[in-house]
Amino acid sequence: MYEKKIYLYLFILLNKIDTIDICIDDIFTKSHKKNGNLTEWKINRLNWYKNRYIFYFLFIVRIIPKHFLCYLNNFKKIDTNLIKIWKFFNFKNLCSFKIFLSLNFKTYLDNVCLFSFFKKVINLNFKFFTGCVCCTSLIGNNSPIWWNERAKFNHILSQKVYENSFIFFLIFDIIIKIFLLKNSFLNKKTNRSFFFLNYKSRSKKKKLFVLKLTWFYVYLKYFTKKKFHAHCKIFLLLYNFFLFNYNFHLNIF
Repeated sequence: MYEKKIYLYLFILLNKIDTIDICIDDIFTKSHKKNGNLTEWKINRLNWYKNRYIFYFLFIVRIIPKHFLCYLNNFKKIDTNLIKIWKFFNFKNLCSFKIFLSLNFKTYLDNVCLFSFFKKVINLNFKFFTGCVCCTSLIGNNSPIWWNERAKFNHILSQKVYENSFIFFLIFDIIIKIFLLKNSFLNKKTNRSFFFLNYKSRSKKKKLFVLKLTWFYVYLKYFTKKKFHAHCKIFLLLYNFFLFNYNFHLNIF
């Protein structure tokens, strides 16, 4: 029974490899001199998916025996160099082995492949070798971001911005409460009922209002040192007004 499952998975894998190879041959036949870069990008992407499919069955699921690699290697259906590189953490999503074959592969790896998209220099272009926008594992994807996948990148970017804003507002809220408690602006009774904000709201107006309150607090702290005690009461009123008028999900602090 177990051997039948292995043969079934082998049949599925070989069928998948053959279909991808047919697609690569079609791209070669339909290619023109004008869009030479585009054809190379498409072939690199199909080659990545083919080898990733083999890598998944051989090393992650571990259903197919490893001696099957010799069969694939003899018929040149696998990129063994790319699969070896995927075992390293920093290169587990690398798009192609062509980067290592280039003359300036060290500078390209240091500036492009080992950095996430949010830490890269803006002038660096993804059209040099493979058509990959970002393939680093630090971005949290199981596959590279290709030249025609802007929607995926925009989705990741929006998640990143939302996480950073959430952390900023959370830290700001905690700092304000610690400061007010240390300076005895809050009594013990009010301390018990002092609310802790949950910033999972999607409204932009609420976040903008919190930003205005932050700048107001900075203004009171650093620019009006003499009248800070009087202004802090105004800040508390505004802060409580913000909690009362905007329907956040509130938890007891």
